[in-house]
Amino acid sequence: CPQWKWSNIAAEQPLPFTHDSFDLVVCMYAILHIEQLEALFAEVRRVCKVGGRFIVQHHIERRPYIHHTADGEAFKIVTYNHSYTDLEQAAEASWWTYDLLEIDERHGGGRIYCFS
Repeated sequence: CPQWKWSNIAAEQPLPFTHDSFDLVVCMYAILHIEQLEALFAEVRRVCKVGGRFIVQHHIERRPYIHHTADGEAFKIVTYNHSYTDLEQAAEASWWTYDLLEIDERHGGGRIYCFS
């Protein structure tokens, strides 16, 4: 989509955008790799416009992430198994409220949050 701005960023660094830059920020399948949830929510709050939304998909991982490279090497990817309560409390600390969609276990389970 030409009107969308896609970025991959270092999760523990300040976002490289000015204040009030976005109507929508999306974080899919990544929140479990972020150690400091409070910092993330504060930083997304900073870059969202007033009335902006933050969509987060989250599931409780039950197994370690092992990545296999093309040459057959394997390494564990660091994960932080935040509870749903951890996520919700981190959001509330930055004055986010949320709507919630539960994902059926038959489809992998988890939740999708729409923070505003």
